[in-house]
Amino acid sequence: MFPILCQLFPVFYLRFFGTYNAGFAYNRKAVTMYYTTVGEGRDILFLHGWGCDGSVFLPVANRLSGYRSILPDLNGFGKTPPPPCAWDVRNYAEETAEMLRGMGVNKTLVVAHSFGARVALALAALY
Repeated sequence: MFPILCQLFPVFYLRFFGTYNAGFAYNRKAVTMYYTTVGEGRDILFLHGWGCDGSVFLPVANRLSGYRSILPDLNGFGKTPPPPCAWDVRNYAEETAEMLRGMGVNKTLVVAHSFGARVALALAALY
């Protein structure tokens, strides 16, 4: 239900669940990935499914205490522009790993849904 709300009713979704401010950007080799963080503490990365963006996890992130939730918009979703060419899951995982390195994150918990889970598996296998 949340991905549908995110895609079809973004204004309602944001008003109901709170403000979504993807105020940070990671840049590497002309590739930009926008993300937002919520809270402080142990890092937890949320990877959204296909056709949505990091805001889908805001209801969960807003309720966690003791964690810094990292909610990226994967390339081609939300505020992040599409990749410069066709990407596979490994490319998404590599770019996510580079974003985390740029933030100084060496170790994180991962929560993922749908396509984000594929990226999470590639992250685990590669890093």
